[in-house]
Amino acid sequence: MDISLVFPFRDRMDDLGNLCESLRKTTKDKTRVEMVLVVDKCDQKVAPFVNNIMGHYDDLNMKILVVDRSDHHSKDYYNRAAKASTGRWIFVINDDSLFMTDGWDEIIHTRMSEKANETKDDILFGIVNDGMTVKGQEAQKRTFSCFPLLTREYCDLMDGVLLEEIYTWGGDYWLGQIFSDPILKTRRVYLQDVLVDHNSHHNQKPGKVQGPNFGNFQRIERENPSTFNGKKLEEKVSFIKRYIKDKHRK
Repeated sequence: MDISLVFPFRDRMDDLGNLCESLRKTTKDKTRVEMVLVVDKCDQKVAPFVNNIMGHYDDLNMKILVVDRSDHHSKDYYNRAAKASTGRWIFVINDDSLFMTDGWDEIIHTRMSEKANETKDDILFGIVNDGMTVKGQEAQKRTFSCFPLLTREYCDLMDGVLLEEIYTWGGDYWLGQIFSDPILKTRRVYLQDVLVDHNSHHNQKPGKVQGPNFGNFQRIERENPSTFNGKKLEEKVSFIKRYIKDKHRK
């Protein structure tokens, strides 16, 4: 498998259908893409709905992980899905994502493979177009995306794709900071021609309101503030660079 799309799913029934429809329309080679959804064991409505979706979109490769409900979205949803996935490239998305670019899968696989051939390993950070309106230096050249694109090798090295010091929001930004190190930023893969749109509170669409999950995320942030900081950033960067150095020394 080339590409794994990993994400939790809860409540937003219409959004998941729209995501699947966008994948059906834009994916060039569906055999190279898998979806790994994580759902709560206690959510009685989701299981029959997802089974129906899987039957309707039987041309898409879907895997369902059923877990105990948790507030730790990075560790218990995204990282669990990433570790259960099989793709070389691991794409962190949301259940309200919409894939807008025809042949996005071929673009990602080609561009990431070319960079891996250059670096001689798969410690890479893909930056797709998330449709966000950004300002200042970030507008000139993006350093991160709401939808981080990482790799199997990175996941194995870091025991997941998202930082477990961060429960919900902010992990995308800090991944961008990790790959802003003078050495690691050479491992960015710019994919601004791949657009993945979404209903974010940062780019609110007219007439679209946030559901109950938004308030839940706010509660989680209050109760579990991020413990990631500059010192931990330096530790992560040093660890990754040591790994790369040791690997290429062999």
